[in-house]
Amino acid sequence: MGLKVRLDAQAKRDLLEIRSYLTEHAGTDTADRVRMHLRQRINRLRQAP
Repeated sequence: MGLKVRLDAQAKRDLLEIRSYLTEHAGTDTADRVRMHLRQRINRLRQAP
């Protein structure tokens, strides 16, 4: 059982801005890879804070 990780409103906005920027400047594939990488890191925090 892992720790619950919650992102505050500013963090969520930041992530949306990062995705938008990457989509525009580096393409959808890159934005998706970064999103998955960040999601994996958050999941690691849940398991081993």
